[in-house]
Amino acid sequence: MVELDDLDKKIIAILQTDGRIPFSRLAQALHVSESTIYLRIKKLREAGILKGFSAIIDYRALGKNSLAYVLVKTSPRQHQRVLKVLSNIDNIYEIYDVTGEYQVLLRILAENRVKLGEIVNRVRRVNGVREVYVLYVLNVVKEERAVRV
Repeated sequence: MVELDDLDKKIIAILQTDGRIPFSRLAQALHVSESTIYLRIKKLREAGILKGFSAIIDYRALGKNSLAYVLVKTSPRQHQRVLKVLSNIDNIYEIYDVTGEYQVLLRILAENRVKLGEIVNRVRRVNGVREVYVLYVLNVVKEERAVRV
């Protein structure tokens, strides 16, 4: 793990709110040189802390109005294969290998409940899937992408 000082933390915080900010504006805001910003960002990238820069998309504005979290029980011998198959299903946006009664947690986005049901049924048909439990999201209360440093 890389030790982060206050400047690194401030850079990360600003980049999480505006990943397109020019180095010159970032340097000006933090009262350091552009070369310092360049070197710090390079260090954070090499350490794997900054993985890249991307746009934050409002999935609802794109017509993906149905969100569900799906818990999946798998057969122990087929667990890895199930994860691989699930990774190739469109509209499954996140897959977590978890502990507990269920071994997999999925985050699924779809246009509507009918499409969501089709995706869940596709998950059910994957060889090695023993049980599926769907948590349909009624209302998003908090959705935060930034990580506090």
